[in-house]
Amino acid sequence: MSVAGVCETEHHEIAVYEGLITKAEAMGEQDIVALLQENLEQEEAALTIAQQFGQQLAQQTAQAD
Repeated sequence: MSVAGVCETEHHEIAVYEGLITKAEAMGEQDIVALLQENLEQEEAALTIAQQFGQQLAQQTAQAD
């Protein structure tokens, strides 16, 4: 899987978690909101790492040319 593919997947997962959090909040399910928020934060962290890796890879590729 490419870095772009990883980023795309993480963006999708983040969007899904945001939607689930909105629904859980509307239902008053604060315990579920807290769990979903933890998962969302993990996905956001994974996206940040993938983006940083992509930037490093692009810089290395540019320097090699």
